[in-house]
Amino acid sequence: MASKPGIIAVRSRPCSPLLTPIVFQKWYEDVHIPDVLATGHVNLAKRYQLSSSETHPSNPMPFLAIYHLPDMNWLHKDNCQFWKIPLHSKVLPGDNTSIFDVAEFKTEFYETIDTVELGKPGDGEHVLSKLSLTFFNLSKSEQNGDLKSLHKAALARLGIDLSQARVAREIGVCSYINWP
Repeated sequence: MASKPGIIAVRSRPCSPLLTPIVFQKWYEDVHIPDVLATGHVNLAKRYQLSSSETHPSNPMPFLAIYHLPDMNWLHKDNCQFWKIPLHSKVLPGDNTSIFDVAEFKTEFYETIDTVELGKPGDGEHVLSKLSLTFFNLSKSEQNGDLKSLHKAALARLGIDLSQARVAREIGVCSYINWP
């Protein structure tokens, strides 16, 4: 079976007053991420937090962890250690507390469908002719603006003139731009 690289994206938040943000971070960094990496099938783990300007009750899960897997097929194998990662830790408040007793998680699994790097040769002969712009956590003024203006401003920050490109298709907040 061919390998399928991908990511596991986990949004989270403490949901008990017993679990402070500092203890939650300590559990993630000192316990959970080392356990995940110890499985031998996750080659990179990154954690993110919503910027303070984006923290809002409509964003109830301010933390995001991304785990990179070279092969998503591993998750379906009998010997997959990911499903056996401990859920209890002495770092957590209370006696024999499971992380699920004091925190909430939303886990999603994504398989890689395409990788495009600006300025990198795609096939050894040509530089890739696509640039993908994805916008997350747009400010209110950006949400109210039109997508072409938003892209024009983003490209200008990269030193690229949008008049040199044509928008091939727009999907939600993501556009694919082909260069002449």
